[in-house]
Amino acid sequence: MLPTRCDSDTTTSNWRVQDSPPLLPEHHIVPVLRAAQGGKANITGFSMRAFKEAAGSARYDPWERADAWRTQGPFTRWNRFRNTLPGLGTATVLFAGYCTYEHFFMQDEHHHGEEAAHH
Repeated sequence: MLPTRCDSDTTTSNWRVQDSPPLLPEHHIVPVLRAAQGGKANITGFSMRAFKEAAGSARYDPWERADAWRTQGPFTRWNRFRNTLPGLGTATVLFAGYCTYEHFFMQDEHHHGEEAAHH
């Protein structure tokens, strides 16, 4: 049996023999208890807990209003894509219509008579 400190009924300077040794010596228990209570008081008034909370993610973005124009009105991603080539849709439809008209209604004059002269 080992002599250990007993804090229950005697002062910390007295020693007595217990049946089993404690799990942690007293000099290891005190920091654990102190940490559970929030640590030692800081004489400067600096709170590490408040600092960590303040250093976390920002609750308010000061540039939010300045960047809002990028996602609204004519500057949305879809509107920027649509306005990249504004006449492309109209030009494509008109070109397809012209090709269709040329194929069905215009005469192909420069090929006449070649079938007979072909060797």
